[in-house]
Amino acid sequence: MNRQVPDDDSVSSEVSAEDIEEINALTELGTTLIQAVLEKEPLANVQDLIDAGAPLWFQDNEGISPLHAAAYVGSEQLVKMFLDEGARLHILVDNLGNTAGDIALSMNNDECYKLIRDAGIRAGLLLAVLSSRSSIVQSPLTLVIDGEDNTAAASNDAFLASRLQYTTDANGQEICLLKLKDDTEIGVMMGWEREIMCKTVDELCSNHPRLKEGLRVLNVGFGLGIIDSLLQRLSEPPSLHVIIEAHPDVLAHIRERGWHNKPGVKVMAGKWQDVIQSKEFRDLGKFDVVYTDTFAEDYQGEKR
Repeated sequence: MNRQVPDDDSVSSEVSAEDIEEINALTELGTTLIQAVLEKEPLANVQDLIDAGAPLWFQDNEGISPLHAAAYVGSEQLVKMFLDEGARLHILVDNLGNTAGDIALSMNNDECYKLIRDAGIRAGLLLAVLSSRSSIVQSPLTLVIDGEDNTAAASNDAFLASRLQYTTDANGQEICLLKLKDDTEIGVMMGWEREIMCKTVDELCSNHPRLKEGLRVLNVGFGLGIIDSLLQRLSEPPSLHVIIEAHPDVLAHIRERGWHNKPGVKVMAGKWQDVIQSKEFRDLGKFDVVYTDTFAEDYQGEKR
C-alpha cells in the first residue's frame, strides 16, 4: 500500500518537534534522578526532581531505573519513596534481567528487598480483587496490556512456543530468560522469589494435620524448581508430588535435573487446563496442597 505524503497544512502522524523536546526533557530529568540517587544526594534534592516531573519509570541505557539505583545504594527511604510514588515499578528489569528486588537481594539488603517484595505482593492482590469485582469495559481509558500483543511476553501460546534459557546472572543467582524473536531477553523466572516461596511453603505445610503422613501436593508451573525443591525438603517428603508443566524447555530441564526419578514425583506434561481434565489426573484423587505460579495468564484465566 502506498503511503500518502501529507501536505504542509495536514496533521502529520510523525513525532513533532514538541514531542521530541518533551522526550529529551524527560530523558534528562530521568538521567539526573538516577545520578542523584547513585551519588547519594540529599533526599530533598531527589524529591525536587520528582516534583519537577522526573519519570520514575525511566530506564537508562543499561536498563537502570531510579528504583534499581535506590536498591544499589541500599536506601530504604528512597525505595519506599519511589514505590509510594509510582505504580508497579518493582517489575522493571535492567539489561541483565534483574529487577530492583534482585539487586537488593544480591546486596544482602533485607529491608530494601522486603519493601520491593511486599509492593509486588500488594500489586498482585489488588489486581486479583479488581479482577474479581468487575469485568473490563472497553473505552479510550481502558488499557489491556496484552490485547494486541501476541509475542511470548504476553501471549500464553506464544510463550509455550518460545525459547527459554536457564542460566545464572552476574550475582550468581539462577534465572530463566525468555528469548524473543529480536533476541531480546526477558527474565521470566528469578531467584529472588525464593524467600516468598519459603514463606508460602511454611504457611501451607508446616502446621498441616497430615504433614507427618506425607502430604499430597500439586504444583502448576515448575519455573526454577524452587517451590518443588522446598516441598521435597519438608520434614516428611510428600507421599505424592505432582508437577504440571507445559513448556518443552522447562520439561527438558526437569528431566535433566532428575525429577522424574524422585520417589513420589509425577511430572505431567501439558497445559494445566488440559491436564486436569484428563482421566490420568482425575484418578490421582484429592490434594492436600495446591500451588500455582503460571506465566502469561491473567487472573480471570486462572480463575477459570
